[in-house]
Amino acid sequence: MDTDVALDVFINNGMMDTSVSKDVKEEMANSGKELWETLIDFGVISSPEDFWNIIATEVGAQYISLADFAPPEDVIAKLTPAQARMHGAFPIEYRSGEGLYVCLEDPLNPQTVDDLRAATGYDIYLYVAADYEVRARITEFYGGA
Repeated sequence: MDTDVALDVFINNGMMDTSVSKDVKEEMANSGKELWETLIDFGVISSPEDFWNIIATEVGAQYISLADFAPPEDVIAKLTPAQARMHGAFPIEYRSGEGLYVCLEDPLNPQTVDDLRAATGYDIYLYVAADYEVRARITEFYGGA
């Protein structure tokens, strides 16, 4: 996820200003922590779920946890392993006549939705989950790169 794009979400929602944003980026560079971890350290949010809920709201999607989630095999089969890994996409559900619902490692990148739609032929809709959960499920269900 592009750090600047994600930080803009928090700035635009009045949760911090640009000076805090600069401090957050500097701290991330020094500590090696993820953005959500650094935002917790700075008191902008109180949990990882807060971060992903705000991102979900930004993209008009629902936040879900993938911690204990396993979609049916027919849903997994809607994406090839190469598509899942290349697009950082994990399928959640398929609704006939509507489309494929996925979680993306980077839900703030609209190009990924367009690319996935072109690659699969499905209309693509988003749920948002923590990027580390999306990566873990892709590896679990589709194998590593």
